[in-house]
Amino acid sequence: MKKTLLFLLFSQMFFAQQPDLVTNDWYVSQIEWSGQTIIRPVSDHTLQPSQFTPSGNGQYQFYSKYFNTSAANDVTFVSTDTFTTANGFSCTLQYYFGNNYVAVNDFDDKHCQILGGSTTHPYQIINNGTNKTLIISNPNNGNKVYYNNYYLSNREAEMKPGFRIFPNPALEEIHIENVEKNKKVQIFDLSGKLLESSMSKEKMSINIQHFTKGQYLLKIESYPSQFFLKE
Repeated sequence: MKKTLLFLLFSQMFFAQQPDLVTNDWYVSQIEWSGQTIIRPVSDHTLQPSQFTPSGNGQYQFYSKYFNTSAANDVTFVSTDTFTTANGFSCTLQYYFGNNYVAVNDFDDKHCQILGGSTTHPYQIINNGTNKTLIISNPNNGNKVYYNNYYLSNREAEMKPGFRIFPNPALEEIHIENVEKNKKVQIFDLSGKLLESSMSKEKMSINIQHFTKGQYLLKIESYPSQFFLKE
């Protein structure tokens, strides 16, 4: 009986993040490439949700969608923060010819390379209330794809461009520009814990000297969230 209870408890811990993965639609929001954050470019294309779906025998299919689709048909979760694919990811090879085509095709190529460059991918889900962020990493180079479980349309993105964080990475302070006044500003760590909360100004600075080294989520009301790195 004790062994059974221990096994059930271990199983629940082992697959703790899978329910969030398979019950949410995920929308590509940004990538991290060689230490630089690249926000998803505005395009004429309607972004489709990326999804994990069961395929039987304890495996899943994952379709990561931007303009092209990076797909894996044999995803296996080997821990609470890592999945593997026996055959890696394959990516469709269509070329986008619409508005902003240079930025869109470059982002699309990097998106496919990050997922296609490894058969093992660490992942993490950050919970901020009903909003969730999924981060999938390539362990060979540290590049990452970020997804949100909500979608900011192209029209909304054009009307509300992303704010600017600098420097990023930062050691003592981050500076924020291109944001309206009196919007709620929050900083979360990757466990979802709220660390700082204030109201925005047109130009503002936040002291992060007391933060430990690592990555943090900066969330500003009515704007797409962004990540920054504390050195």
